[in-house]
Amino acid sequence: MLHAVLISIPDNDRSVPGRERMHRQREAAAQALDESARLSGLPRLTWDRDAAGVPVFDRGVCWSLSHKTSVAAGVVATTPVGLDVEIIEPRNPGLWDYVSTPWEQTLLAERDWPTFFRLWTAKEAVLKANRVGLSKLDACRLVASPTCSGATLTFEKSPWLVTFFASERILAAVAHKGAEVAWHQA
Repeated sequence: MLHAVLISIPDNDRSVPGRERMHRQREAAAQALDESARLSGLPRLTWDRDAAGVPVFDRGVCWSLSHKTSVAAGVVATTPVGLDVEIIEPRNPGLWDYVSTPWEQTLLAERDWPTFFRLWTAKEAVLKANRVGLSKLDACRLVASPTCSGATLTFEKSPWLVTFFASERILAAVAHKGAEVAWHQA
C-alpha cells in the first residue's frame, strides 16, 4: 500500500517574498514525505537530492514530492514511485500539443483543463518515477483512455499505472507498478 499525503499550505499571501513562499512549500512537502513514511512504516529520511535535483534514495526507500502555491504532496515507497500535483486552472492552449501526441488526443474524452491535467500529472509522475526530467517527455505515452481514478502509460515501453486524486481545484497523480494507493489529506 502506498500512502500519498497532501498538505494544504495556508497563508500564501502574494506579498510574502517568493523565496519564503517556496521555502514554505518545500517544508510542507517534506512534512508530507515524513507522514507518508510514518504511515508506510518506513524510516524518515533527510530527503536529500543530488546535484541535478534528483531524489537520493537511501536504505531502500524511494520517494517523490511535488508542491504548488496552496498544496504540497509526498509519497514514500520501497519501489520506484513518482508524484505530481497541479492546480487546475487555464493555461496556454499550446500546452496540449506539447504534452500529447495526436493519437493520445484521440484517447481523451474532452479537451478541457481537468482532462489536460490528468494527462500532464500522469506523465510528470511517470517521469519522476523513472528519475528523468521533461527532456524525456516524448518517451512517455498514454496507452488507454484515462478514467477519473487512474491511467495506464508507458515509459520507454515499460508499463506504469497512475492513480489520481482530484478535488475541485487540485489534481494529483502517483505513478507506480501496481500498488494500491491511499490518499491522505492533512
